[in-house]
Amino acid sequence: NPSQGRLTIYAEQQISLVEITDLSGRTLAVYENQTSFSLPQANGLYFLTVTFSNGQVVVHKVLKN
Repeated sequence: NPSQGRLTIYAEQQISLVEITDLSGRTLAVYENQTSFSLPQANGLYFLTVTFSNGQVVVHKVLKN
């Protein structure tokens, strides 16, 4: 962190869903069964909500510049 826009998540558990939201909580993108994806074009702070196949949910903050 920060990122130039392309992210890859490495995890022991299988990722079932990644949701990217902005600071206001608006959903900008949803990726299913993917570990590599792009952030929106605009620079700023984003939240990545990662849902694993076992139901665990983890939220990360990512800064794009």
